[in-house]
Formats: sequence, structure tokens, C-alpha cells
Amino acid sequence: MNLTTTLTIPKAPPETSTGDNISKIALENYLINPVKEDGENVDRYLLDINENIYYVGEYVYHILDQIKKGAQLPSITQTLNKVHGSEVFTKEEVSRIVDEEIVKLFDKKEKKPSRVKSLFKIINPEVISFALKPMTALYNETFFKIVFPLIILFNAVYFVLIKNMALPVQEIAHTGFKQNAIYMACVFAFLFFHEIGHAVASLKYGVTPKTIGFGIYFIFPAFYTDLTEVWRLSGKERIVINAGGIYFQLMVNCFLITYLFYVPFDGLISYYIQKIVMLNIVISLYNINPFFRFDGYWIYSDYFDIPNLRQQSMAIIGKCFMKAKYFVTGTEGKEMIIERNKPLLIYTVLYVLFMGMIWYFISGFIYNVHVDLYTAVSSLESFSGADWTTILPLVFFALIPWTITFMNIKKRFTKKEKAA
Repeated sequence: MNLTTTLTIPKAPPETSTGDNISKIALENYLINPVKEDGENVDRYLLDINENIYYVGEYVYHILDQIKKGAQLPSITQTLNKVHGSEVFTKEEVSRIVDEEIVKLFDKKEKKPSRVKSLFKIINPEVISFALKPMTALYNETFFKIVFPLIILFNAVYFVLIKNMALPVQEIAHTGFKQNAIYMACVFAFLFFHEIGHAVASLKYGVTPKTIGFGIYFIFPAFYTDLTEVWRLSGKERIVINAGGIYFQLMVNCFLITYLFYVPFDGLISYYIQKIVMLNIVISLYNINPFFRFDGYWIYSDYFDIPNLRQQSMAIIGKCFMKAKYFVTGTEGKEMIIERNKPLLIYTVLYVLFMGMIWYFISGFIYNVHVDLYTAVSSLESFSGADWTTILPLVFFALIPWTITFMNIKKRFTKKEKAA
């Protein structure tokens, strides 16, 4: 999803006339809708061009709205002056906005690649909307505000205080392939139910997700829900939608935990239910982490109204490296960040610490794998089948970082060749 909050583009002489650009834009397929805040429309609008998403202001909205209606430059200028209430816009100024700002947005013909690489689509939520819509009652504002904190508390108490004494799991001596296969099927079912939670929440606010699918995020398998259209909703509504998956997941956990306490221990069934409960909690904690682009990231972004949270955070990090006195001197840049956007500064500091910790563990793991591989190979006098069972996993893990590095280098060279 490509989300841009500004349209500041360097001025340059237009290569074509304004009339040609207006005709070009009129042929494009785009949508533009007002963005709501607390149930009311505000002076920013959501522009969707080939699923590339932009926030634009009121005047850009009226220009594009008039172009969609077939208006030309004189009529567009007249409309803008009428909206403003005075004759402040000239045809030259409107021409500049069209030629130097708006037309640039339509030059991006391809959708920006998603960070989740889709492997296949599972279902179009519109097909099952008849079954999902009754569940939107779970997102009644009062009900949601009361029940969601209670669900979180119930799971937290189980996770922290009760999990180790809830079941005599030590009695389970052996589990076979069939039992583990059923367990994994249940895990995937609950992960899919997480996406259903997002879909139901979006239906509550009048947005039908385009698809629910399965793909790869970085190197991890992941379900996903296409929620592109939620950007036209208010921040509060988007927070509910982003929290909707965890809401559903932990709600199921409450029923499973209740089952564990009120139904006598029955061996493998209770054992696997406890494993699913614990995994659901761990996955929910993972999803709420704001440093990955999962639910917690978007909740933080919407709660503090910081679009492009990661990009803005990386911009601050870049400025710190380029200008060390950024945090030391009393510059306007420091004042702007600390006084006007403390949540962004806090996120940036915590993000640096978190990623430092992650890379510390990753580098330690890579180092240990290479050391173990060298030790295993150097101690061999001759290869045998038993030796391969030890060495092959080490080779596999040792090759992963080198493969990722090679693919990234190849990707960068490919981009440079295309640009040339």
C-alpha cells in the first residue's frame, strides 16, 4: 500500500499542455472519497489510483472531481474560486497544480508491491458477507469497549498465573503424525479466523475487504486481508478494524480456557487445546508488536495519527546519522520532533533498540551455526548417513543469510539496469 500525505513535487516545465494532461487524467480510472474523522468528513480526501493510495487536500479533490465530470480549465478554476469564496485562483495557478503535481500521481501505472507476497487467495469476503454481517454486533461501540479489555485480562491472567498448573501435560508421553497434523490444521484455522475478525470489523463500518489470502511476509508464512479501502474511514474506526483480528482470536481463547477448567482432563484433546491457547496468545503478542507491519503497527499509527509511520521514523534516523548535533542543539528540527510529535520520537528510539536486539540475536545465531558447521566438518574422518543428518541442517541454516544477501544484491543491480 502506497500512502502519501503530501504532494510537494519540484517545479519543472510541463512537457505537455494542461489541456492534454486534463484529457489524460480524464481517461484514467481513479476514485476519490472524503476521509471521515469521528463520524464527520474532514478537509482531506483519499485518492485511489490503480490501488496506489494518497491523501490529498480539498482543492486537489475538487480539481479531480471536476475532471471526472468532464470539466476543462476555465470551469475548474471557477469551481475552485467558488469553493474558496474569493477570486484567488487563476487559470495559470490551476494549470501549475495539474501539470506539476496531480499528473505526476498518474505516472505510476503499477501498484507498489505489497510487503506480503501473496501465494494464493482463499476467499472473497463479499461471497460470505451474509454470514459475517450478523457478527458485526460484536463491534457495537459500547460492547467492544467493555468486552475487549476483559478478554485481554482473562488471557493475560491465564498466561501469567495459571498455564503451568491448568493441565497435567506431563502425562502426555507420545503424539503421532495424525495428532500433530490435526493440531496444525486447527492452528491454521484459528489464524484464518483472525482474518475473519478484520473482515467483520470492516463490514461494521461499510467496507468489504477485497480478499482474504495466504502469502509470505519476509520469510514467514502469513494470512492477510486486503483492507485498502479502510483509509477513507476515521482513525478510531481503523483502530477497531486493526484490533479486530486479535479480538476474535482471544475471544476464542476464552471459550477454550473455559473448556479446560470445566471439562475433565481427557488426554490428547486437552493437551492440544492448551497448546492452541498458548500459541494464540503468543501470536497475538506478535501481532501487537508495533515494530513489524502487523496490527500493532497500524494501531499505533492511527492512534497517534502518524501516516507513513515507518518512513517518518527512518527519516529521523537518517537525519541523526547525517547530523549528529540534531539532538544536541536547539534547532527547529529538534523542537519540531520533540514538542510536536513525541509519539514519533518515542517510536523511533524504541524501534532502534528493538532492531538492535533482533540483529544481535540473528548475528549470534548465524555465527554459532557457522562455528558448529566448521566444528562438525573438521571432526569428520569420513562421511556417513548419520553424519549428514547432523551436517545438512547446519548447511541449510548457514546458507539462508548468504542466499538473502545474494538476492538483495541481485535485486538492486536489476533495478539499476532497468533505470539505465
